[in-house]
Amino acid sequence: LLGKTKRVSGDAKPILGLVDLPGFGYAKLGKELKQNVEVAAERYLGRRRELALGVLLVDARRVPSDDDRAVLAALYDMGVPLVAV
Repeated sequence: LLGKTKRVSGDAKPILGLVDLPGFGYAKLGKELKQNVEVAAERYLGRRRELALGVLLVDARRVPSDDDRAVLAALYDMGVPLVAV
């Protein structure tokens, strides 16, 4: 559900997997929970050596948020190819 992701979820298979990371975009989280899910997302991304592409879904009606920019920067720093949709 849009804006309801509160944990890393998905089914990363050896060939193709999609994972929805929490705490970004529409998710309405308290400050402490948001920090916790950001740490979980960073840990997950840091362990995924086979990550071949990052896909960032953005709302074209809005200016990119600080969270959008942070995700872009993190994936760029990790050398992960990225596409914003």
